Amino acid sequence: DQQQVWRLLDNPNRLKVQTIDSFCAGLIKQMPILSLMGGSPDIQDNPRELYRETAERLLSQVESENEVGGRVRNVLNHLDNSKEAFLARVTQLLEKRDQWMIPFFDAFTLGEKSRASHEETFTNLIESVLNEISRLCPAELIAHFPGLAEYAGKNIAEENPNHPLACLTGLSGFPDPSIKSLPIWKGLAELLLTTEGDFRKAVNKKIGFPSDNSEAARKMKKKFVELLESLSG
Repeated sequence: DQQQVWRLLDNPNRLKVQTIDSFCAGLIKQMPILSLMGGSPDIQDNPRELYRETAERLLSQVESENEVGGRVRNVLNHLDNSKEAFLARVTQLLEKRDQWMIPFFDAFTLGEKSRASHEETFTNLIESVLNEISRLCPAELIAHFPGLAEYAGKNIAEENPNHPLACLTGLSGFPDPSIKSLPIWKGLAELLLTTEGDFRKAVNKKIGFPSDNSEAARKMKKKFVELLESLSG
């Protein structure tokens, strides 16, 4: 201020404080042809439809043989190729862009405060997915999974306590959709699904159901096979 002799303290009206949206709108008004926007655009109070349209335009790049297309396909792979899930998440990201854009584009430093912020963001994202999965779980799975999972987990833990199914040992109920229960949800997926995402057909020692001739072992194995058949339709 002193170097440029602006005298802002004497003349505060010379300052023009505005939001980034207002600043961008001002630039567009000054350069309607160069900005390719034509007439003066309005600032939307509820821009969700515009965010959704932006997400749809991004999704339309899925077959493009460029970096953007590759990244869209990568995200879809993580969402089981659900286009609706892709659109919902991109729309949500745009709605909350003020919470992640500055840390994302700044030099990444993981201090105590930023770490807590990132952990909270990831926790909310994971729990939203777990809530969706929990809502879709059939009553039959909720009723029979805990006992079968505990049995399989205990058998696995005896030989390999680091196995993903070992965490199911001692399970007494269906997991709640919280971050603390994430290992149990991973164990559920490991027990029920193959690496391709299909329901298992082979039930054997590898997933905690050994070829034991005892009546109790045969009964547990039979119940698990029946559950898999019911889930796979």
